[in-house]
Amino acid sequence: MQNANNARYHVVFCADRNYLPYLGVTAYSLLANNRAPGLAITVITDEVDQQNRQRFDALSDNFAVPVTIYQISAQDRQDLEGADVQGRFTIANYFRLLIPRVTPATAQVALYLDADMIIDGDVSGLFESAVAGKALGVCPDPVGRRFNGKPGYFNSGLMLINLPHWREQDIAGKVLAYAATRNDLKLCEQDALNAIVPVESILWLSLEYNYMVYDRLKTEYQRDLDIALGGISSPKILHYTGATKPWHAWFSAPHRDKYLDYLRLSPWHDVSGLLKMQATNVQQEFWLGEVAETAGDFRKAAAHYKRVASGIFRQ
Repeated sequence: MQNANNARYHVVFCADRNYLPYLGVTAYSLLANNRAPGLAITVITDEVDQQNRQRFDALSDNFAVPVTIYQISAQDRQDLEGADVQGRFTIANYFRLLIPRVTPATAQVALYLDADMIIDGDVSGLFESAVAGKALGVCPDPVGRRFNGKPGYFNSGLMLINLPHWREQDIAGKVLAYAATRNDLKLCEQDALNAIVPVESILWLSLEYNYMVYDRLKTEYQRDLDIALGGISSPKILHYTGATKPWHAWFSAPHRDKYLDYLRLSPWHDVSGLLKMQATNVQQEFWLGEVAETAGDFRKAAAHYKRVASGIFRQ
């Protein structure tokens, strides 16, 4: 197996300890569809237990690809402290800003991928993209633009990072400094990156590499997204964006089966509790009823609706 320092293609994933199994499924899907020599994976996390470490080792051995796990340091934590975090997001969203310091100094480009993606095709062409002279390559985000109101708004779930440029311009430091002065970043580090990186420093990539899948998105947002995704029949990367994910039993958007297929084949297929089957609030219980009704299981749907009507989730 090659040394990660000599790798041609550097792919980086980030997640906190709770999200590592989902990250593992994403990493498995990448390696299952990308066998080109010269690939190396880095996982940035706050903590990794022995079971997850063994599964990442198995992934590395099965595909003969180096997988390096980087646990953030006390200095990293200090640097990230104070960055604005809203809603369901956590400070782990900012882990991706550590990529320039974690990757080898000789590396020119790193591909960052979110941990709620499925890579369903060959993405080696991404590394041949003309990112030289730019800060990063990204895909437009029509839904995020609705939230932010900024033309040229991009999604940070996939970033082709020009590492020398980021280091020379201290992009990460500027983003963190900006995020530390805010308390209104609806989409966390994504909003901060959009505020700091000028449009002229962006290489725009095809949405086939960041095909966003939302569950129960507002009608006007879904319309914008459908227009943007129009004409893409075989996306190479599916991005399950939004709060509801394909591992939730109440997920009703397309492409859930594809996620579950990769999960079953991955080293994380037997992780207990990975699939979330039980609702924790009335909205999720109602959605479970909708999913059962759509599947024609009216007895199960009635049971879910009865739980909703009973007020079982009331405080």
